[in-house]
Amino acid sequence: MNINSQKAFFLAILISTIFKPLICKAQLQVIANGNVGIGTTSPGTALDVQIGTSPSIRAQGSSNPYLQVVSTNGALITKCQSVATVGGYVGTQSNHNLFLCTDNEPSITILANGGNPGTVGIANTAPNTSYALDVAGDINSSTHLRASGVILTSDRKFKTNIVPIPNAMAIIKQLKPSSYYWDSINAYGMHFENQKQYGLISQDVEKVLPELIYNSIKLATHDSAGNVLTQAVSYKGLNYNAFIPILIKGLQEQQVIIERLDSINKALQSQVTTCCNSQQGQGTTSVTGDNLNNTNATAGNSSAILYQNIPNPFSQQTSIGYSIPTSAQSASIIIFDLQGKLIKTVSVFNFGTGSIRINGSELAPGMYVYSLLVDGKIIDSKRMILTQ
Repeated sequence: MNINSQKAFFLAILISTIFKPLICKAQLQVIANGNVGIGTTSPGTALDVQIGTSPSIRAQGSSNPYLQVVSTNGALITKCQSVATVGGYVGTQSNHNLFLCTDNEPSITILANGGNPGTVGIANTAPNTSYALDVAGDINSSTHLRASGVILTSDRKFKTNIVPIPNAMAIIKQLKPSSYYWDSINAYGMHFENQKQYGLISQDVEKVLPELIYNSIKLATHDSAGNVLTQAVSYKGLNYNAFIPILIKGLQEQQVIIERLDSINKALQSQVTTCCNSQQGQGTTSVTGDNLNNTNATAGNSSAILYQNIPNPFSQQTSIGYSIPTSAQSASIIIFDLQGKLIKTVSVFNFGTGSIRINGSELAPGMYVYSLLVDGKIIDSKRMILTQ
C-alpha cells in the first residue's frame, strides 16, 4: 500500500468516526414542503413533535418563560406562560375569545371583555354577556350551591294548562316533615355535611306528588389503575320550590275557614245574646260580648266542661256530654248551623256530669256548632256532623 492509499484509508476512518452519530438516526427532519419533524421522519404539520410520553415542548427561562401562537396578521391568539408571582396561565391576548374543546367542539367558552373578566359559557358557544356564567344544561353538585339570591323563570308566556291548586290542605296533611342526618360516611363519594337537617323524604313525597321527584345517577370513580374508588349510585331528588305555591294555597284555604268561623262566632254571639235577653224575665242572666268568648269560664266555684259528641259524625243519634257545677243557677246546650242560625235549645236541669241525646231525624244533614251555656256564659263550643 503506497503512501496515498494509506492517507485515504485513515481519512475514511476519521470521517466515519466523527459523523456516525448523525447518520445513524435523524432526530430533526425537514421535508420538501417545509414541515419540520422532531422524533418523526414524516411530519404532518408545520411542526410535528413526537417524543413518546415525555414532555414534547418546554419553554424554560429565568423570568416568566412562555410559548405563544400568533395569527397571520400578527395578533397573539394563545399564550401559555409561567408567571413567578401568580403561577401559570393559558389564555389569549389582543381581545380574543378562548375556547376549550372536546371532540373539536367548544365545551367551555370564555368571551373576551376588553381587559375585564369575561363571560364564561359551559356547553354554550354564545353565552349571554349579562351574566358571569351562562350554562346550557343542568348543574349537579353533591355539596352546597351558595348565592345571595336565586331567580327562577316564571313568566306566563312559557306556561300552559294553568290550573288552580285544589284542596291544598289535603296535600299538606299527607306530607311527613322530618329531622334527619345525612350519611356523611358513604360508599358513593357524596359530600354530605354532618349537621342535623330538616326536610322531606323523596320516597314519601313520591306517593303524594310523584311529579316533584327527579331520578339522578352518580357515576363511579376510578384511580389511574382502573380500581373503583367510589361506587355508582342512582338516587331521587326533590323539587322543594314546588311546595311554595302549595303552602300559599293551604294558608289561603285556612284563612277562608278562619273568616267563616269568625262569622259564625259573631252570629252565635248575637243569637245567644238575643236568646238570653228574652229570658231575663225568667231570672236568666243576660250574656254580653265580653263573656261570650270566655271558654273554660267558671260557673260557681268550679269549672264547667263540654265534651265532644259521640259518635261524630253520626247518622241516627249522638250523645253530648257535659259537667256542670251543682252551684250553677241555669244551664243549656244550644245548637246553631254554620250560618249562625239557632236550631235547637236543650235546657239542662240535672247538674253534675251528664249528657243529652240528639236525634238525627231532628236535623238536616250537615255541620253544626253546639255550645254549653252556664249562668249566661258560653263555656265552650264544638262541632258535630250529621251524615245522610
